Amino acid sequence: SEARSELWYWDFDILIADLVVRKGGRPVADGGLGLISWVRHTAAMTPGLDYLPVIAISGEQSGRAMDILLPTADRLGADLVIEKPVNLQELFQSIVSLTQQHAKTLPS
Repeated sequence: SEARSELWYWDFDILIADLVVRKGGRPVADGGLGLISWVRHTAAMTPGLDYLPVIAISGEQSGRAMDILLPTADRLGADLVIEKPVNLQELFQSIVSLTQQHAKTLPS
């Protein structure tokens, strides 16, 4: 996917993934859940991606979908899961906290 290519090419401090990604109005098969799984399992052996903090966000309207998506993101290794609508102050604080924690875990 395009996101995977960008993650291979560029260095990022954090990944914020929307769990349901749509293209042309249809959900993309390897959307946010696939990306989180890839980062945590496949790319985990890659320097830079092995320590990348992940925030998962979803706003699917169906309560049943939310009951499945957010816990799945958590099990796949997201550091934080947030339901939409997102409180921007909370998101900003979470980004600061996760990136600071991330900086402490980097090898010297």
